[in-house]
Amino acid sequence: MSFVYEVNVCVPVKEDAGAFQTFMSQKHLPDVQSTGKFTSIRFTIERPEALGGKQTEVAPPSFVNFRTLFIASSEADLQSYLTDHAPRLRQDAIKHMPPGCEVSRRVWETVKEWY
Repeated sequence: MSFVYEVNVCVPVKEDAGAFQTFMSQKHLPDVQSTGKFTSIRFTIERPEALGGKQTEVAPPSFVNFRTLFIASSEADLQSYLTDHAPRLRQDAIKHMPPGCEVSRRVWETVKEWY
C-alpha cells in the first residue's frame, strides 16, 4: 500500500501567498521530488468560493491555505525521506515562509484507490 504524507501551510496574509506559492512550485517541491522517495506530489490551494465562500476549519478566513500531498510507494520510502531529507528541506522552506504561517503534518496509509 502507498503512504500519503500531508503538509498543510496556512499563510496569514494574502499578499504573501503568491511568493510562497512560487517558492513551493519552483524550488521546494522539485527539491523534494528529486529525493526519489515519492511517486507523485500534489500541491493545492483551498478555494472556499467553490463551497459558497465557506472556508474549512483549518485556519481563520483571512488565511490562504495550501495543502501538499506526497505519495510514497512504501513506508520505508516515507521513513527514509523523513529521516534523511526532511530536516534539511524543512530548514530551507522555513526561510521562505512568510511570518505567522501555521504548518501541520499528517501521515496516511492508503486503504483503497479508485481510478
